[in-house]
Amino acid sequence: MKMTYCSLDWMKISEALDRTYECLVQQNADSEHLKQIEAAKNMWKQAFTYRISSPLKA
Repeated sequence: MKMTYCSLDWMKISEALDRTYECLVQQNADSEHLKQIEAAKNMWKQAFTYRISSPLKA
């Protein structure tokens, strides 16, 4: 059960990152900042994917 709550929290964080990035794109944020945020978002998604797939590998 704890894994479910953890996964839901990770999903919420991932969705929040996506929404924040999209908001910044709409506001024409500085391209260097967008690159940094996009890189962080991609790293987060890799960590998220690893985290939720780890129990399946065991």
